[in-house]
Amino acid sequence: MSKPLVSLQQFSSMQNRQSDPFAIKSQYKQYCQQHKEKRVRAFWQEHEKEPWFIEKYNPMTIYQAKMEHIDYVRGKAQKFFAQIPFKHLDLTKREDSGLEGP
Repeated sequence: MSKPLVSLQQFSSMQNRQSDPFAIKSQYKQYCQQHKEKRVRAFWQEHEKEPWFIEKYNPMTIYQAKMEHIDYVRGKAQKFFAQIPFKHLDLTKREDSGLEGP
């Protein structure tokens, strides 16, 4: 793994030249972002072959979970609409609004 993140004060003392505080803060923000990206990349590379990681981040597993959720919500919506006392209303049917697109 990479070196630990340093504080702004430590970062400014490590700079070779003295810059204005705004430039140092900007450089420190960029340093923090790069450090974060390195940590994420290192974590990914370290765990990408492990079964729990493959299962959690497998696109097919994610897709299946989303489809199960959609089916669950559809069932709940159908139960809800079935309990509405106004039987002459069909709230599940979409009428053509005359507009193009979804």
